Amino acid sequence: MSFHASLNRPGRIASGNSGVIAAILAAVLGGISWDVNATMLQFTLETPTLSGTSAYLAFDFFDGDGVVNNTVTIRDLATDGALGSSSPAGGVSGTLIPGPMTLTDTTFFNSFLQTFTLGAVLRFTVELTEQPSTGGLLDTFAFSVLDATLLPLFDTTDPTGAGALFTVNIDGSPAGVAYSFAPTDPSARVRWTVEPVAAIPAPSTALLIGVGLCGGWATRRRDRQAFCSAGSARCLWRLPAKDA
Repeated sequence: MSFHASLNRPGRIASGNSGVIAAILAAVLGGISWDVNATMLQFTLETPTLSGTSAYLAFDFFDGDGVVNNTVTIRDLATDGALGSSSPAGGVSGTLIPGPMTLTDTTFFNSFLQTFTLGAVLRFTVELTEQPSTGGLLDTFAFSVLDATLLPLFDTTDPTGAGALFTVNIDGSPAGVAYSFAPTDPSARVRWTVEPVAAIPAPSTALLIGVGLCGGWATRRRDRQAFCSAGSARCLWRLPAKDA
């Protein structure tokens, strides 16, 4: 379920110089293309029974079309856990604290790996640009929580076997296509949610970022050497439609 947000156009200006002001606004706005949208999501992970566990937060962005045209930005991270050192790879700038941290599809596999001691809760906002693919695979973002050996801390229904908690395919629509997975072990006692915050317009002239799905998982597999097999169930959802 994709959601769309339309650009609000300025209303009529009531003044003696309204024609002049309108002409200036038209000239300024006319030089900017607003045909690209951005997806904004709020992620929450609840792990009270795993508090104190050493882990890695893996933010992976895969370039599917070979063009530098999309970005993923992580901001407003809040947790009662503890962050340690980080390992960026590919197109990465910034840090999670104070943030923001931005991934750009400058290479096929762009990743930010953050050492982390779990607390009871972790929250952050994800903002993705929505430049459509120019061919080949879609740019794709994925978020995973890994153990000390860089294997999934808990298995999920991610069909690739990478143990992602959620992924977002950038297909050029205002909200993209999001896949939310679930723990394969009901006794895992972890819970996470991914909720839409807004779909906001962004200038199409901006430099954008992205990710491609399956090939990126293969890259992560080579780094970890082994993965658990995929779960039998897949939880597929699209973000709910938002009235324009």
